[in-house]
Amino acid sequence: MFRMERRGKWFGGGINFLYVDESTHREKKEQEYYIINEQEFQIIRVRDEQQIRMMHNCLYGAQMKHHEIEWLINKGEFEYFDSVDEYITKKQEFYDSV
Repeated sequence: MFRMERRGKWFGGGINFLYVDESTHREKKEQEYYIINEQEFQIIRVRDEQQIRMMHNCLYGAQMKHHEIEWLINKGEFEYFDSVDEYITKKQEFYDSV
């Protein structure tokens, strides 16, 4: 899917925004929004309505398909967080333990 020698720079490096839109002209599906941190190899799903609204209206990001997100998690070895709240909680637990 992605060239492994480019790992960490697939989306320009750093922190970026991705979205999944698999709608067709026959079927409208809800878009999904993600934050990808290439430095830390993390993907964070955005679920908060206000955050989604902001991302939809104010940011530009790469459009992907579900199987590409799954590939990044499974084969690209990115750590997946199901929400921003989960990410914050896990980070806080990590910092509390060190």
